[in-house]
Amino acid sequence: MRQDNLSPPAGSKRARKRVGRGNASGHGTYSGRGLKGQKSRAGYKMRPGFEGGQLPLIKRLPQKRGFVNIFRTEYSIVNLDKLNIFESGSEITPEKLQAAGQGKQVFRSR
Repeated sequence: MRQDNLSPPAGSKRARKRVGRGNASGHGTYSGRGLKGQKSRAGYKMRPGFEGGQLPLIKRLPQKRGFVNIFRTEYSIVNLDKLNIFESGSEITPEKLQAAGQGKQVFRSR
């Protein structure tokens, strides 16, 4: 069997719909666009997310389009095995951790 001998399964290939070629074809007059309105006009393009004048979902959910919470608290994770370099009972501060080279900018507060 060679590739040039293969043929598609029966019924899988269909001729494209030729609209606007007379009423006898079944796709004349309005050519499948219905009557009047924005979508029936030539040159009509609808931008992604358009909801017909209703406030779009992307504007209703601000966190989906770059919402920044100014009251957010940022945390830096420090593994407990990294704290073994300090003496037991000593107070561990972000400055001491940074001086010991355990992590980059630790505990940034706003």
